[in-house]
Amino acid sequence: MAAWRFTSQLGRRLLHNLPQKLVAVILAVIVWYVATANQRAISERTFTVPLQVIDQSAGATKRTVSDLPSQVTITLSGQTLALDQLRAANIQADVNISSLGSGPFQQKVHLVTPDGETVVAVKPARVAGIIQALISKTFPVQVSALGIPSNQLIRLTSRPTQAVASGAEQQISLIGEVVTSPEALTDGSSQRVPLIALGTNGLPVSKVTISPSTVTVSRVDIGTLPVRTVGLQLASLPKTWTASQVRFSPSTIRLLGPNRLLSRISTVTIKVPLRPGTYSTPGTPVLPSGVVSLDLVTVTLTLVHH
Repeated sequence: MAAWRFTSQLGRRLLHNLPQKLVAVILAVIVWYVATANQRAISERTFTVPLQVIDQSAGATKRTVSDLPSQVTITLSGQTLALDQLRAANIQADVNISSLGSGPFQQKVHLVTPDGETVVAVKPARVAGIIQALISKTFPVQVSALGIPSNQLIRLTSRPTQAVASGAEQQISLIGEVVTSPEALTDGSSQRVPLIALGTNGLPVSKVTISPSTVTVSRVDIGTLPVRTVGLQLASLPKTWTASQVRFSPSTIRLLGPNRLLSRISTVTIKVPLRPGTYSTPGTPVLPSGVVSLDLVTVTLTLVHH
């Protein structure tokens, strides 16, 4: 009897003001749905992530990878709130070359992203690179200096006299010489100057390490030379030949010889091989015995044969 009475009272309480209770529940659901809409919304975000190289091979310390992009662009899809809080540092993009040998390769970019996010796009999805051996090569140090008069005989020395270039095999093969950065030195002075690796084209070679990175350059003046700088002119041509658009490089020439001979020279005549057309050719200076040229002259001209 008591149980029936309890059940009857519970039923009356549940049904009391039932419409109002239902409305309240529905309103509460609506408020919750609106308030959490941003958390449930799905959107996309794009991140720029550094591309890492994983090399767990036995010779990992003796090789390097070149020509790979430094970063990739990743687009993720997920809840807006989670994406707003996500940072590029929480995403990892890598290529694993542990099982690859030397030479060119193509590899799919591997991603590690937080749980709940979907990868929409990766650009580039595959990357290409070159695995090369790390090598070292010894070069003699070529010394240079600024402000040396053309008639000054000097001796430039460096300590040490050799340097070691290290880097990828391909980059090391480009090096033609290792030179000192040109600096102005006076007689008897010494200065610590950096070293530069130059290619055969005369341009610096990048992505190599020079050891030591600097050397001490010293200058000692030995004396002066009897040098004179004069202008140039084209040698007379046979009557059946006509020259035009004549250019000399350099435009002047330095001569070395006894002062009594140099004082008589104001212009040097340059001979060239004769052939029709426009071309550049080494010129031959016409000089008296005992006088030599310190410069190589290139002549550019147009010759017409009548």
